[in-house]
Amino acid sequence: MTSYSLAGFRVPKPRFKAPSQENTGTVARLGIFLATRSASRRHGDMAHDNKTFSSLSSILATFLVCGSAAADPSETPAFAVGRAVLAAVEAPAVSATLPPQPATPSAAPSEPVAAAPVAAATPGAFPGGANPPPTAGHDPMRDAPAMALPGAASQAAYATFVPVLKIGSVVGGSGTYTTECKSFGGVACGSSQDTEYEEKSVGGLGVDLLWHTSRKLRLGFGTLVSAPKHAIQGEDFAYGPEVQLYGILEGFFPTSDSFALTVRGQLGGSMLIAGEDHRDGIDESNNACTQFDKCESNYGPFPGVTYGAGFGLNFRVGESTRLRVDIFGENYARLVAQTTVADAGSGVEVTTVASGSRGWLMLGLEL
Repeated sequence: MTSYSLAGFRVPKPRFKAPSQENTGTVARLGIFLATRSASRRHGDMAHDNKTFSSLSSILATFLVCGSAAADPSETPAFAVGRAVLAAVEAPAVSATLPPQPATPSAAPSEPVAAAPVAAATPGAFPGGANPPPTAGHDPMRDAPAMALPGAASQAAYATFVPVLKIGSVVGGSGTYTTECKSFGGVACGSSQDTEYEEKSVGGLGVDLLWHTSRKLRLGFGTLVSAPKHAIQGEDFAYGPEVQLYGILEGFFPTSDSFALTVRGQLGGSMLIAGEDHRDGIDESNNACTQFDKCESNYGPFPGVTYGAGFGLNFRVGESTRLRVDIFGENYARLVAQTTVADAGSGVEVTTVASGSRGWLMLGLEL
C-alpha cells in the first residue's frame, strides 16, 4: 500500500471512492478549525493540547489523500482549501511538538498544490460568528486595567514600624506609703505604718516604638518620663524625675482607612531619681543621726514596677501620620526611702514604698 509523508505524518493511501459533497464540507470545516487553533496558539490565548491537535491533523490528511486519489482537486475546492491550510499552519505547529522522524522516501502527490497564505481574519469568518483572534499589538490580559486587591489601600495605611511621640496629663489618683522596719542584733522594731496620699503629678513625655505583627496587633516598648508629686496630709511633696520602661501589647481595630480603635496593655519597670522635696528629706535624715556608728539614707535611684491598661481613638491625619488619644490607667509600686541605722553591732533598716494608681490622658502622634 502506497503511503505519503504529510506534515510529519505517514499516512496510508486507502482505496476509497471519491468523497461526497458532505465529506467535502467536513474537510473544509476541519481546515478552518485548524487555522483558528494555530492562530490562537501564536497569540498565547488558548492552551495547546498536542494529542487532540495531532489527531485532527491526521484526519484532515487522510481526507486530503483520499481526495487527491479519487477526484480532481479542481472539481473539489474544499480539498484545495484543506491542502493550503495544512501546508500553511500544520507543519510548523506540529513538527515543533513531535520528536524528529527519520527521513523516508515517499511518493510525491499526483498533482502538486501550491500553498496559499492564510487570509487575514475578518469578523464573521469563523464558525458561529466568533470574533477573530487578537492582533499582535493588543493583548486583552496585558491591556486590561489593573484591579486593586481587597484591603490593599487599608494595609498600605498602616506601616510595619510605628514610632509614637506622646504627651500626657495625670487626671487623678491616690496611693499609700507603707513603712516597714527590719531589725538585726536583737533590737526591737516597731510594726509597719501606712500613710495615705493624693496624686498631684502634672504629666509626662514619652516615646513608643510599635511593630505591626499583623493588621490588628502591635507589639513594642516605650518609655515615659514624669515628675511624681503627692499631697500628704494637705502638704505637697515633690519628687525628682521618674523614668519608666515597659513592654506594650496593643490591639488595633480599624473601622476604615482613617479611623481605628485601640486597646492597650503594658508592663515594665521604673527608676525614681531623688530631687526636689524628696532629696531634701534624704539630706535631713542623714544629718539627724550622726551620733550612731552608721546612719545612712539611700539617695537612689529607687526601683519600681508599673503596669496598666487603656483604650484609645486613632485618626489618620496624613499619608503616614496618625493622631491618637488614649485614656490609660496605671498601677505602680516604687521604693521612695531606705535608711539604715546601726550601733554596736545592732540596728534597724527602715524602708518606705509608695504604691498607688493614677489615670492618664495621653495625646500622641504616630509617624
